[in-house]
Amino acid sequence: MQLDRTEIEIRQRSTLELLDLSLQVLKRHGVKLLAATGLIGVPLLMVDVLLLQGFLSYEALLAADSALSPEFYTSVRYSLHLLGLAALQFPMFSLPTTLLLGSLMFFQPLRLSHLVQQLVSVALPSLIVLGGIRCGLWPMFLELVVDRSISFHVETEMLLLVVLIAVLMTRAFRPFAPEIIGLERCPLWAKQPEDITYSARSRSLHASGESFSAFLPTAVYTGLLLAMLMASYLFGQAVLSGSWSMNRWMFLCVMPMSLWLVSTFVAVVRFLTYLNARMGLEGWEIQLRLKAEASRMASEDAPPTVPQVATTVGGDSR
Repeated sequence: MQLDRTEIEIRQRSTLELLDLSLQVLKRHGVKLLAATGLIGVPLLMVDVLLLQGFLSYEALLAADSALSPEFYTSVRYSLHLLGLAALQFPMFSLPTTLLLGSLMFFQPLRLSHLVQQLVSVALPSLIVLGGIRCGLWPMFLELVVDRSISFHVETEMLLLVVLIAVLMTRAFRPFAPEIIGLERCPLWAKQPEDITYSARSRSLHASGESFSAFLPTAVYTGLLLAMLMASYLFGQAVLSGSWSMNRWMFLCVMPMSLWLVSTFVAVVRFLTYLNARMGLEGWEIQLRLKAEASRMASEDAPPTVPQVATTVGGDSR
């Protein structure tokens, strides 16, 4: 029995079930979710491309002249920088998607104007945590000092690599910052003694360590999905033009669009993993079973009624 009016059936799921459920959610709400991710994701990706297009210039090819294949070297360098920036910015990409999913789960339509209002209301903590502490924005400024006239700028590019690894490891154990900021609205500093701050909520929500077990398979599936999208474009290009070469159009347009699509999928996976973590931490499933039993006992003395079926994602209404 689904007593809480939720689109997603409340029960514990394995990581593979969460990945499968994410695809079902995307199938039902894909357009809305892509639009939500694009609110912040598309502008940031456009800035990233503008910052990095110098890696594909003629001067960059001359700088990589000593490499075995200069074009391959510069394309790999560009791709690694773009993937790194997108990974660092992902929590900011996914914040509007998280807010939208929080409403869709309870069948509450959220208009674009209301979504923007909610984003504005959490703008300051989002910039501090997601843009600053979680390194979502400031690494872009490092790209301004990367020297394109040499094949590898050791100081800056190694710093970017170290920051990326450190941030990814942090997110592997504490990935739910957008949900804590956007959905639970936990303040960064306590104004009242009873306030639960962001840091306190983060410690309690991530105490079990289950998020790390979901991080690894999600990372593998994300890499495969991105590779599949890029390979699909190459195949279509080969069919239409007979060329299998990776051109500028692919790097400047197709790759950012693929990252936008993949970011939407990962945002859904993280949201469902967040729900799973709260179910285990707060006992949602047990509460619903107790409510179901209480309702069954109450219905034994009530007159029969016509059952109503509610549509859910990822489970049958019972």
